[in-house]
Amino acid sequence: MTKLLIVAGEASGDLHGAHLARALYRRLPDAALYGVGGPLMRQAGVDVLHDVTEHAAVGFVEASAALPRLIAVYRSMVRRLKRDRPAAVILIDHPEFNLRFARHAHRLGVPVIYYISPQVWAWRTWRVRQVARYVSEMLVIFPFEQDFYERHGVRAIFVGHPLLDMLGEVPSREQARADLKLPAGRPIIGLLPGSRLSELDRLFPIMLAAAERLRRELKDVQFVLGCGPAISAERVSPHLKGEPGDLLEVHNDSYRVMRASDLLLVASGTATVEAAILNVPMVVTYKVARLTWTLFSRLMKVENYAMVNIIAGRRVVPELIQRDATPERLAQEALALFRNGRLDQMRQDLRSVVAQFGPPGATERAADEIVRVVSEK
Repeated sequence: MTKLLIVAGEASGDLHGAHLARALYRRLPDAALYGVGGPLMRQAGVDVLHDVTEHAAVGFVEASAALPRLIAVYRSMVRRLKRDRPAAVILIDHPEFNLRFARHAHRLGVPVIYYISPQVWAWRTWRVRQVARYVSEMLVIFPFEQDFYERHGVRAIFVGHPLLDMLGEVPSREQARADLKLPAGRPIIGLLPGSRLSELDRLFPIMLAAAERLRRELKDVQFVLGCGPAISAERVSPHLKGEPGDLLEVHNDSYRVMRASDLLLVASGTATVEAAILNVPMVVTYKVARLTWTLFSRLMKVENYAMVNIIAGRRVVPELIQRDATPERLAQEALALFRNGRLDQMRQDLRSVVAQFGPPGATERAADEIVRVVSEK
């Protein structure tokens, strides 16, 4: 039996971990996959010992509330690592936890394979030294990441972006609108405030206020709220006091919301890449606590924050971050896209960005590489 320990700490990591687990089971039917993840990894057959995905947060201040639980989970998993000595440790993003965990695995002689790179190239770049010291191999999903790691002496393999496969079966725009029972002929704007509860509380009120302004300017506009697995209707409800009843609330089907939309107001993160693959124009926004931003902004090494803009090397989608994340600015950018005929140009720009993601089959290539490392060991 081949023991593989997997650690994913956020909803996106849970998604990628689930697909990777299925690919590994196809290659190693006798494998025992276990570790830290979420409901999707559990459904894929991973023995999830701890689920921290519901408590994930971005920012120093925002994450502080979950710190005691994370410390307890970390210590538990270190004990398990020392006891089991698995064939390999597979880390998925979640750098604050995973880079520390990698150190323990390295000291025990356990190969560490990092799938879905943390954004060390964007901020706190000194962490690449930890990667070089403790990680056996990086399986990266953007081509520029391979160049970055190889410059720093890290073995890195570009496997492509797994979302290309995951989004391949999302229905057409017309079918998505029919499935969601959206009215024909009306402009559709999707609201995607993020997969974390902290993002919902911070960004959704801004998006709602922007929607109210857009209602006055765009005739017959229809808004659709896309909620991830961690966002329940009960958590959304307090934000909707006084909200007109034409806001359609959709849970656990964000891809249909994206595909059905003419434009998205979307939180910076994985959703921007998903929207790019689905070729949906967007206005990207994000906001964190003031102290978090003060510290974060000093550490940033890139000019843009939205991943699609970072990949493009220029600003192809508007991004409204921190002080710019206001209802007025969101509405202004959205109106400009509709009225100035820029939606078609943005779709063309997004196709150019996605062309850099490589061919489909990323998850399969990642699984093949993991099996190779395990076999060599």
